Amino acid sequence: MWLVPRQSELGRLGVAIELGRMAERILRLVLADDPHSAQKKRDLMVSHYKLGGLFLASNDRAPANESFQAGIDALDEMIAAGQWAEQSQREKAILMAELRNCDEPNDGA
Repeated sequence: MWLVPRQSELGRLGVAIELGRMAERILRLVLADDPHSAQKKRDLMVSHYKLGGLFLASNDRAPANESFQAGIDALDEMIAAGQWAEQSQREKAILMAELRNCDEPNDGA
């Protein structure tokens, strides 16, 4: 995952998004092998969060919205299962704020 922010820093958002999507697919496969793992669920949630941020940076709000919502859904599942509930609540608040950013008007658009 360290390649994703580096590509973004270099202004290669398209490359960063593709790497982020690839990482997300891998994390889904890893979670499928151990669906009760709180750490693997959180890793996938972080992937959704970072990918959403990349989409926002590229002014692509619909997939950003989908990514942030997928992260919220993952956190809701963790909260319901009692997995890291307090931390998950805090992280959910962060993703909810990002989701609201998707609804804000785009400057210059």
